[in-house]
Amino acid sequence: MGLTEFPNGLSSMGSPVTSGTYITTGSVFFVDSNTGLDSYNGKDPDHAFATIDHAIGHCTSGVCDTIFVMPNHAETISSSTGCNVDVDGVAIIGLGNGENRPTLTLATTASAKVELAGHSVWIENLLLKAGIDAVAHFIHISGDWPTIKNVETRNTKSMVADYLIMSTSGGGRGAVIDGLKHIDTSDHLVGSHLTHAIHFESPKHVEIKNCEIIAHCASGMISSSSGTGAGYNEFGSWIHNNILASATTDQCISWSSDCQPTAITDNLISVHGGGAGGAMGIEKGYLFENYVVNVAGISHVLSPPAGATA
Repeated sequence: MGLTEFPNGLSSMGSPVTSGTYITTGSVFFVDSNTGLDSYNGKDPDHAFATIDHAIGHCTSGVCDTIFVMPNHAETISSSTGCNVDVDGVAIIGLGNGENRPTLTLATTASAKVELAGHSVWIENLLLKAGIDAVAHFIHISGDWPTIKNVETRNTKSMVADYLIMSTSGGGRGAVIDGLKHIDTSDHLVGSHLTHAIHFESPKHVEIKNCEIIAHCASGMISSSSGTGAGYNEFGSWIHNNILASATTDQCISWSSDCQPTAITDNLISVHGGGAGGAMGIEKGYLFENYVVNVAGISHVLSPPAGATA
């Protein structure tokens, strides 16, 4: 395998040497809306592509190609296919911190979204914003074994998404959501809301961890429902080490009764209602060390609901 073109730095096995831990023997591409052009080859920061979807189109399935998105990249996703990660094994890594992170704004149509259609894809360190009201999903999962790491989503009072992350039946097996951050502003907590923050239909071996979600969710913050037909039984998942604060009386974690034993552990939960009833709805599962504070500021360890196991 030849070296990738990096005239301003070192190359190793076709991959740039960075300060991070990203190592691949696949191809490496760069995306930068500020200086990039889709007519470039994308092989170094000085010849970056302009859009993420164009870079995905240059990736090869199954070889773990990596796309680095440069700091201050700003891109508008204006259709359901505007950012379709449909190549297996691709990793999309945002560079930068805070407001310098790559920002994707979903606009023009409610169907605009980031689609994770490929298997074993990885997206990290991206900031997603709603640019139109009633966006259906920030991220929709239709492939298996995706990883969503350190992604932040933002609504405004007048531009609200229905779901932050959603997977329908037949997709999302083995999904890992690590470090999702969504904090609604105080004036947005009243009157406008998400349907769910994270929702899986027939989840299989899903892990949701280290997330911080403070929002007004109409029907449960982290939730699942059962699919239909053969092969849609749910299998054990793990929901742990999350900070969840609901501005409604609905449950922060609502996992369907058809799931096989699911572990829900070490979560910090704030509920708008007066007691723990609004914290969790689960009929089959294992609950360990989940702490709840109610609207009156009273804190306690969440007792398992009927049918669950402490």
